[in-house]
Amino acid sequence: MTDPSPIDTRRTLSVPGIGDPTLVLTPTRQGLYLCNRFDILGFALIEHGEWAEPEVAVVTALLRPGDVVIECGAHIGTLTIPMARAIAPGGAVHAFEAQPYFARLLDANLALNGMADVVMRNVVVSGASGTIRLPPVTYDKSVNYAGLSFASLPTDGSGVGKPIPMRTLDQICARFDRLNLIKLDIEDMEPAALAGAATLFDRFRPIVYCKIRRPTAFAQVRDFLTTRGYRLYWHIFPHYRADNYRGNPVNRFGVQGDVNLLALPPGKNSASPGLPPATDFAEVERISPGILGPATSPR
Repeated sequence: MTDPSPIDTRRTLSVPGIGDPTLVLTPTRQGLYLCNRFDILGFALIEHGEWAEPEVAVVTALLRPGDVVIECGAHIGTLTIPMARAIAPGGAVHAFEAQPYFARLLDANLALNGMADVVMRNVVVSGASGTIRLPPVTYDKSVNYAGLSFASLPTDGSGVGKPIPMRTLDQICARFDRLNLIKLDIEDMEPAALAGAATLFDRFRPIVYCKIRRPTAFAQVRDFLTTRGYRLYWHIFPHYRADNYRGNPVNRFGVQGDVNLLALPPGKNSASPGLPPATDFAEVERISPGILGPATSPR
């Protein structure tokens, strides 16, 4: 994405006395959001009034009232809130956000939109227990803060920064009596999160919706799911949509966008979802050239 120009204040709401000048309140397709105007996601909400609407459409169509959802990498709640509407009444969304800064914004947005069926935790979801220290981050530059990865940080609590607990889903969710869907967007920690949820998969066979950015992560996720009988499909879409909520014709994202796997368990959703099957990471560039952008390289 190109660096954003100064925001159009007509797309935001004034919040007198707000203590953080990087934060703005903006109405969007999915509700009212407090967001960071420098974050790529916040910028999209301000300029386009939406973020990843194709993802919202696919995931919420899979949910029913009463369903239980795990969301790892909830950020500020752009998918959390529409999922919470889809599972009400009687359901629950368990939202995990590792960055304390965005966990606070998530909490604020849940309150702003009256979401009572969401349990929010500031936890790193992985394949083992431990503590990760997040080095100091200043949220006042034009950066994709959602793309910050914890994968390379030590898990023994060493280093400098704010300590954040790291847990497995099997530990956190041991008392669940049902689980319908797991959504993963945790920057290369998706394989570890799945490894730490093996018991949940044995018990519930949830649908999985998982962001993928690297060939190695794809291979590990594919192997974990296909050995359990899952069918995998690509869901790939650009960040910019011409029919965005604001009707904004300016596209600062080019052809870049999101690459996700939709994984359907055996015995559920037997019909094809109308998406291309996912067997190899090389398919991504053939399906949507340039979607990953220049910053992503194989490893």
